[in-house]
Amino acid sequence: MLNTHAETLPRREEWSGMAGRRAQEVLLSCYCRELASPEGAVRLRPRSVLSYGPRGDAGGHLLELDLRHTRARVVVAVEAPSATGNYVYCSPVWYQLHNRGWEVADWRSLSHLLLRELEERFGTEPQKELAHQVADSVAVMTSILAGRAESRDAAGPYVESEQGLVFGHSFHPAPKSRLGFSAEDVRRFSPETRTRYPLHYFAVRPECVVQQSVMERKATDIIREDLGSSAGGFGEDFLPIPVHPWQAGHLLSHSLVKRALQDDRLRYLGPLGPEFFPTSSLRTMYAPELPFFYKCSLHVRITNCLRKNAVYELEGSLFATRALRVLEKDLATHFPWLRMLEEPAFATVGLDGEGEAARRDLEERFAVILRESLPRTVDDKTRVARVAAALFGTDEFTRRRLMAVVAESAPAMGFERAVETWFHGYAERLLPPVLYAFFHHGIVHEAHLQNTVLVTDRGAPAGLLLRDLEGLKVVPERFAALPLDTLTPEARRAISYGDEQGWKRIAYCLFVNNLSETVAALAGGSERLERRLWDRVRQVLTGYERRFGTEDSARRIGPLLAGAPFPGKANLTVRFLKKADREAGYVLVPNPFGRVPEVPSWN
Repeated sequence: MLNTHAETLPRREEWSGMAGRRAQEVLLSCYCRELASPEGAVRLRPRSVLSYGPRGDAGGHLLELDLRHTRARVVVAVEAPSATGNYVYCSPVWYQLHNRGWEVADWRSLSHLLLRELEERFGTEPQKELAHQVADSVAVMTSILAGRAESRDAAGPYVESEQGLVFGHSFHPAPKSRLGFSAEDVRRFSPETRTRYPLHYFAVRPECVVQQSVMERKATDIIREDLGSSAGGFGEDFLPIPVHPWQAGHLLSHSLVKRALQDDRLRYLGPLGPEFFPTSSLRTMYAPELPFFYKCSLHVRITNCLRKNAVYELEGSLFATRALRVLEKDLATHFPWLRMLEEPAFATVGLDGEGEAARRDLEERFAVILRESLPRTVDDKTRVARVAAALFGTDEFTRRRLMAVVAESAPAMGFERAVETWFHGYAERLLPPVLYAFFHHGIVHEAHLQNTVLVTDRGAPAGLLLRDLEGLKVVPERFAALPLDTLTPEARRAISYGDEQGWKRIAYCLFVNNLSETVAALAGGSERLERRLWDRVRQVLTGYERRFGTEDSARRIGPLLAGAPFPGKANLTVRFLKKADREAGYVLVPNPFGRVPEVPSWN
C-alpha cells in the first residue's frame, strides 16, 4: 500500500528542479501521443538491456523517441508500458544529436529540442511564443511550490482539492502558464498557494448594468445580499458588480471606465465583503457560505485561452440552464446521484462612448456569471466533494490524496480489490449519465477532470457534480429541450456541434482526459491492474448499452468495445501552430480494452 500521509513538500532548493522535471514529463507525453506514437517513432524495451543513459537494476522500461527531422534521439525510463501513453517517468532524460555522445537534458534543452523538431516538421519560423509559455509555466510552478510551503493549511477537503492542482494538466505543454500575471500576482492569486481574498467592487448606475436571470431575482440582487453589511456603500442609486482583484486594476486603466468614473456612472469601491477561495480555474470564486460561485472575467492567458466571459457565453449559460431544467426530471429518474450545476444569472457593465465593439469588449471584461454552489448535502465529514483533477494524477502529491480516499472506502479490503471496487463505482457514476445526455438528448457535456466533482461517502464514490456550462454544447438534430432560434446567431453557432464533433468531444473528455488519467493513477504502474480497470470500463459500457442503448449509441460504442481507438485532443500541436483552442485537432489514442500490449521488440 502506498504512503497515504499528508502532503510533504520538497525543500526550497528542490522547487525549481521539481518544476523542471514536470515540464519535461508533459512535453514528452504530448509529443509521444500527438506525433511520435502515430508515426511509429516510439520504442519501448526492458530497462535492463540498456547500454547507455539511465541504467540500474530497477524495474521499468526504456522509452526511446526518434526525432527524424532533426536526426536526434531521446531516451527516458518509464515505470511500465501504457496503452494510452500515460507514462510514469522515473529517470533523467537523455538525448543524442546527430550520433554524437549522449547528454542529460534539462527542461530548457528538451523544450528547445522538441520545438526545433516541430519547426522542421511543419516548416515554420522559431516558435518563441510557445517557448515563452513553457518557461512561464516552469516559473509559475516553482512559485506555487514556494507559496504552498509557506501557506496556511487548506480549508477542508473540497477547497483543498480546488487548490491542490500543483502540476496541472498531464498532456498540455505549458500546464501552469499564466501570461499576464507578474511573479507577485502568481503568489497572491494562485489557488495552489491556498490563498483567499475579497473581490473588488464597482458601484454602477442601473442604466449602465446589463444583466439577465432565469430566476425570480436578478444577479445584482443576489450580489447585494451576499455583501451583507458592506452593501450599504452602494445606496439606492447604484448596483454592485464584483470583479477579480487583478481584473480591477486592468479595468481602471480602460478609457471608457476612466470616463465613466469621472462622470459618476461608475464608482470604484475596492475590496469589500466576504473572502473567496479561488478555485482551480483561477477566475471562479467560492465562498462556502454563499449560494453561488462567482465566475469572473480575467484577462490573463491561462494555458491556451484568455479567460473572459464572452457575450455569447453569457447568453449560452442561461440557455443551457433552461435546457437542463427541462431535462432535470428525466435525468434524475435514471441518475439520482447526478447534479449538473446551473448558471442561472449574469451581470456586467455596458458603457457607450467608443462604438459597439468597444462596448461589447468592456461587457466581456466586467462580466460575472453566477454558478450554483455545492449542494447542502455535501459536508466535510463523511460525505465529501472533491475535484476529480485533484485525485487523478501520477505525481506523488495527487497519488497520496487518492490512495487515502480509496483506503477510507475499504479499510479491511485488499489493495487491488479495493482499487477495482472503488474505480467501478466511479465509472458507473461518470459514464452512463454523460452518454445518456448525449445519445438521448443531444447534450455534449465536457466531463473532463476539472469539470468533474466527485462526491464520496466514507471514501466510496456516491455522487457526481458536473460543472461549467461554457463547454456545454448541443447536437441540434437530437436536441429538443428548447428551440435554438431563441438564441442570437452568434450564440447559436457557439453552442451547436455536429454529431461527429460532439461525439469526439464526449469520447475525448470521458475516455482520454478522464478515465485514462484515472486508470493510470490507480494502477500505479501495474499492467495487470491496468487491464482489470479497463475491463471494468468495458463492463460499464456494456451495461449502459443493455439498459439505454439506441441505434446511435450502438454505432459509437460498438466500435470502442471492439477496439477502435479513442480521439485525443492535440494540445501541443494546436499551441505550436498558434491556433485557437476550439480549432484543436484529434489524434488516435490506442484503445486499451481487454489488454495492454506487450512490449514491442527493439528495432
